[in-house]
Amino acid sequence: MPKVKYLKDLCSGRAGTVRELRQYEVNVLLKLKAVELIDLDGGTAATEAQAAATEAHLLDLPESVLRNLNGTPVVGDFGDIALKTEQKDIIPAPAGRKNSKK
Repeated sequence: MPKVKYLKDLCSGRAGTVRELRQYEVNVLLKLKAVELIDLDGGTAATEAQAAATEAHLLDLPESVLRNLNGTPVVGDFGDIALKTEQKDIIPAPAGRKNSKK
């Protein structure tokens, strides 16, 4: 489990506290810029490098992937990545009306 140092006071620890967290927790807190990773050697890893690696991973996705406005892929209900589909009209366009009054 990765070690992190809290940069902000959170319910799970105060600023400056070092803890081991699960990877998914670390990912969320890194996105919120609330923690920074600690190397095994005791030094701090740059959060910018982690963010750049995440951004590079997002850029590796094919063009057929549906993306949110911020560039992240759209994730479905079951954790799968949504793909772009052709947009089809559900209701056909109304045909021109004919006037019965003359």
